[in-house]
Amino acid sequence: MELSEQKKNLTPPPPAVEIEVRTMASDIKAIKSGGGELSSQPVSRVPASPESFEPIFQSKISPNKSEEAQNKKSGLNLAVIIFGVLILAAIVGFGAYYLASILFE
Repeated sequence: MELSEQKKNLTPPPPAVEIEVRTMASDIKAIKSGGGELSSQPVSRVPASPESFEPIFQSKISPNKSEEAQNKKSGLNLAVIIFGVLILAAIVGFGAYYLASILFE
């Protein structure tokens, strides 16, 4: 028991914790003392309601044109699918012919 008491006495207490509080005033003081320059940034005001927003640019796409483009796109998708199915059917057919020619010789 004496050995554990001696070990307790040998270990030093932990150092005190230093806590530094950082505030905006201390940041400004540090910038000024470091030779930095504080410039005021332009403030932009955001409207309170979305109704008061004015669009930055106008869209040139009308709803009718986008529907036409979507119809063309769906027609193209259908053609690609049909072409893919035909290619797959041709591959399966040639594979079956090759396999049949090997099995039934």
